Amino acid sequence: TFVGSPAELVSAGWDGSLKFWKNGQLVQTLKGHSGKVVSVAYSRTAGVLASADENGKILLHRTQAAGFAPPATLDWAVGEGPGDPGQARRAHLTSIAINADGTLLAASSWTKTITLWDISTPQAPRKLAAFGPRLHKRVIYKLEFIPAGPSRNQLVSVDWNGLVGLWNTASAPHDRLERSRNTGGGQGVSLFALAVHPQGPWVVGGDKR
Repeated sequence: TFVGSPAELVSAGWDGSLKFWKNGQLVQTLKGHSGKVVSVAYSRTAGVLASADENGKILLHRTQAAGFAPPATLDWAVGEGPGDPGQARRAHLTSIAINADGTLLAASSWTKTITLWDISTPQAPRKLAAFGPRLHKRVIYKLEFIPAGPSRNQLVSVDWNGLVGLWNTASAPHDRLERSRNTGGGQGVSLFALAVHPQGPWVVGGDKR
């Protein structure tokens, strides 16, 4: 993913590391993950890079003059929310996304659950809500926030059953389902890709066909 200027980017690998490149030269190697890095998101507004691995760990790296500062850690666990006490467990993450303001981070996993955090203070992230299973019955594979327009800061989720969900995450209770659509026509077509127009009016999903 590109960070900062067009000449700066971060790559992620199955060795658990992130590499920060500038003008084609390796500047910094970021470590801290214990498994394959499966998703990366960057907020230019907040100057925060988020990365997620297969073992349920999310790292928040803040930009500094020479690269990225040591990260804050989020351990994604199912069962930490109301209604499911004492059942916390690690889960294989599939996707993370940061909203346009750089204040919210969403993460999805193989458990068909989305967890939302307030990262307005990256050093002290705060969990806001956990939701998703009432709509998604199969793996949620991609997440994206809508960056602009009337639906700004709403979250889009797609799953392996062809379902697309639109969630109002901007205000409490942060997990209100605004609308959903079955793109597979009842055939259970898996959605593997998701893109949102920079101005917000269009959402595009890609399936396995």
